[in-house]
Order: sequence, then structure tokens, then C-alpha cells
Amino acid sequence: MSVENNLRLSMLKTALFHQLKNHKKSPERTARNIEEILQLFAKVDPDKQTGLPGHKELLDLLQTHSREDCLDLILHYFAEKDS
Repeated sequence: MSVENNLRLSMLKTALFHQLKNHKKSPERTARNIEEILQLFAKVDPDKQTGLPGHKELLDLLQTHSREDCLDLILHYFAEKDS
């Protein structure tokens, strides 16, 4: 993995970490904000071809998983994509 990709993943992890602070308090808003962050980092719209989770998938993830699990699952997509 290149230095640029490592920096991108670190920035994404930091942004997600801060968004996930209140994921149980306001999951709708958190899902919407994370969706926008993912679009910026992937530079595409979430759809079937990109594999990015959409709003409903993110909302389900936030409601059923811990903050750490959410972070790991979202970062897993980008780690696979960049390798």
C-alpha cells in the first residue's frame, strides 16, 4: 500500500471515528454523514457497482454494531479497494 493510500485511510478513519461518537444517539444523521464521507473518499456515488454501502445499509450497521465494529467494517472496504 502506498504512502498516499495510507494517508487517505488514516484521514478516513479519523473522520469516521468522530462521526461514530453519537451513532446510537442519532443513527439517521450519522448514516447520512458517513454516506457523504464515503462518497468523497471513493469519488463515486454509492451503488451496486462500487460496493459502497448505501444509507439503509449504513443505518442497519449503526443500529446493530458497536462503534469499533462499524469502523472496522467500513475501513475493510477501503483497505480491499486500495490494495
